Amino acid sequence: MEIGINIMKIVNNITNTEPLILHAYGASHVGNEWAEMCDNTIGLEIKVPDEVTIISFFFGDKNFPLKEQLSVLSIPFIDATENNYFFIWQDRVKIKLISEAIKKVKTKYVLVLDGTDVLLGNSVDKIIEKFILFDCKLLYNACVISHALSFDRASDETKGVGIFNKLNTGAFIGETCFVEEFYKDVMTIYDNVDMPAPHTDGIRVGLKYKNYSEIKVDYNCEIFQTLLGVKSTFKEGILTISK
Repeated sequence: MEIGINIMKIVNNITNTEPLILHAYGASHVGNEWAEMCDNTIGLEIKVPDEVTIISFFFGDKNFPLKEQLSVLSIPFIDATENNYFFIWQDRVKIKLISEAIKKVKTKYVLVLDGTDVLLGNSVDKIIEKFILFDCKLLYNACVISHALSFDRASDETKGVGIFNKLNTGAFIGETCFVEEFYKDVMTIYDNVDMPAPHTDGIRVGLKYKNYSEIKVDYNCEIFQTLLGVKSTFKEGILTISK
């Protein structure tokens, strides 16, 4: 990859926010625009706060732009898939991997990101000050289209929040101790396959999170930005989101 122009700014014209982290899940991380963004992020001047530990999943021989981004910048991370072999990958295994990897985390906060489709923007150093404003202990990113059939905590929770109204588990930040306890709870239904989309982690998190007032979703895309289901343009280091 070639070093780009040293900027990765996200502008969401739908929510009028400037998110810090891009999660291009599903079909949104294929094509020329995604490749250009990946090239452009290598060599960015990014600083992750010292009180944050990143956990991700870099398995097999896939291309992991996030891993390259972190490695070039010497940003430490925990690869939750290290020393694990997966004949067939299922997203629900992330629950178990997070439960194991988080025991290694010594910082107050943990940032968990999917490996294949996440990129950090220039302003990720502001992530803690933005997270604190949510007044919660765990914050998931929001999306327009959900593959996990996540359950809402209450019918009125997403009323009026706009199109980013579904929980997505591919990127989240939280207080380490709370995240560890929550994923212990999610592990209690890890082996339950008598549910819709039993191969996913999202369905299990969705079933549990509705019982926790300490967990919120970034419906306004203050920290996280998903791409699937919206229009986007990338020009001169700026990713613009629109309907």
